[in-house]
Amino acid sequence: MMATTVSHVTHARVAPMATTTKVTARTMRTSGVQGRERRTKPGYFVKGRTEASKRCRGMISASNEANSLPEVSSNLDRRTILMGTSLLAAAGLVPPQAYAAGDAAKFATLAKEAVDENVTASWEICLKALLHDAATYDKATKTGGINGSLQFEMDRPENAILKEVVEQVSAVKAVLDASDIVLTPISWSDTLVLTGLIKTTACFKDSLCSKVKEGACDIAYQAYGNKPPTPKLGRIDAVSADATGLIPADGASAAEFKAMFDRMGLTKTDLCLLAPALTGDYASGDALLRADPQFVGIMDGLEKAKRDITRTSYEVPFYRAYIKIASLGAKFVDKVGYFQGQ
Repeated sequence: MMATTVSHVTHARVAPMATTTKVTARTMRTSGVQGRERRTKPGYFVKGRTEASKRCRGMISASNEANSLPEVSSNLDRRTILMGTSLLAAAGLVPPQAYAAGDAAKFATLAKEAVDENVTASWEICLKALLHDAATYDKATKTGGINGSLQFEMDRPENAILKEVVEQVSAVKAVLDASDIVLTPISWSDTLVLTGLIKTTACFKDSLCSKVKEGACDIAYQAYGNKPPTPKLGRIDAVSADATGLIPADGASAAEFKAMFDRMGLTKTDLCLLAPALTGDYASGDALLRADPQFVGIMDGLEKAKRDITRTSYEVPFYRAYIKIASLGAKFVDKVGYFQGQ
């Protein structure tokens, strides 16, 4: 294993990892993840907005014309509205029960603003960057994994498309490190994980909000949206590149990507959920896997899940797959002190 570096940190308290549950194509085609697909009351449906968000592109299905959420009243009490627009609830970056609420909220706000202001790369490219950083992991040898080594691997052909997003993640890190509320520098790998999660969550929120009336987005998301898991922070960054030759080149087949996922200890369902990361594009990643018969059944199940109103059977498994790759081979400090009370 390569040498690693650890910054001095204080204030022990790290958010617990989300548990990982295997999800199969059959699960995707049934009535939701473990039967928890959101139910809506009849008689409250409205014709929703159908325009696709620029930042989500192909993610928002044309089926939105048929699927819209129940009308959400704007005459809610002030407490409910505040809950609906709460950053902690919406961003899902830090659990209010685990940290001092004021500093946790400030950190979450700062992270979201830093990503919004500095990252123009699409959510698919951010996801691809996360995958390429983690995809050096070898389950058999326990080497490689998510460690920020991507920033030292930009001379590799498979990473050429990621030059811009790597620079933007570094800009986010610089903003966080320079803030008065951040007590110790955040690792580059933690910044990458947060960036991808913030971008993807915004896209999923846009997808939901494309089905509701103008002005009701935040309240609808609080009521029906699938909140992202809390990522564990405190990853230790590598100080040099990981081994080369482990990530398929541009134009690789679905079988080559499956071999990579097998080496990492991930499943075919994980591969299908993370299809946009294979090419950095939603549509082409989908098409790549659909060209191989072994993935068609799973992809069909995912497509059906995306057509559900709340998309719970797609988004919840996606977040689980995201946390999987965000944890592969990661080494964490014993104590994390990015903000007071952590």
